[in-house]
Amino acid sequence: MFKKIEFKELIEIALGDRSITQYANESDVNRTYISKIINEKLDSPPSPEILKKLAEHSQGRVTYKELMLIAGYLEGIESMEKLKDMIEIPIVESLSNLDKIKGYKLISKDKVKYDGHFFFKMKDDSMLNSGIKAGSLVLIRRQPEIDNEDIAAIIVDSNELLRKVYIVNDKLLLQPDNPNFKNELVSNEDVKIIGKSISVITDL
Repeated sequence: MFKKIEFKELIEIALGDRSITQYANESDVNRTYISKIINEKLDSPPSPEILKKLAEHSQGRVTYKELMLIAGYLEGIESMEKLKDMIEIPIVESLSNLDKIKGYKLISKDKVKYDGHFFFKMKDDSMLNSGIKAGSLVLIRRQPEIDNEDIAAIIVDSNELLRKVYIVNDKLLLQPDNPNFKNELVSNEDVKIIGKSISVITDL
């Protein structure tokens, strides 16, 4: 649930001694929009992308996790204390450009024991029988090599794919998990391995 008054108080803390105009310019968030927050005229919470901007330019006064909690995005998390066990994972739009971040999702730190994770939004149903449907967020661990039968995020001829990979001598068999999609046997040189699939979120 969006806690309008508490959210306003956090934004006032983030604002500090700056003017609304200055905060708006620094965060690239519309000045009128920030004014609506402070005057409690906003009936629905800002998007996670806007929250990220507001947090990053709060001069360290508030965090993205705090804003996400008060905005009502973190179901089942009722206190700031529980946020300590969460970590922000970027959602990328393209495997070819991992620096182009669409947003962030908070997940338990237990799910990511190493650095270098990101979420990739599945574009089709090619891995449907593995529980990965179009629109699913797939948690990927960045790594240049994979083991036999791993589900991997790869690029082949500029095509961004998620496939189960089998090592066949000096080639790779790329296997979808949907009979409507075909297997591909390609040379190692034609495949750029981005990382390994760790888990998937389908209920968004």
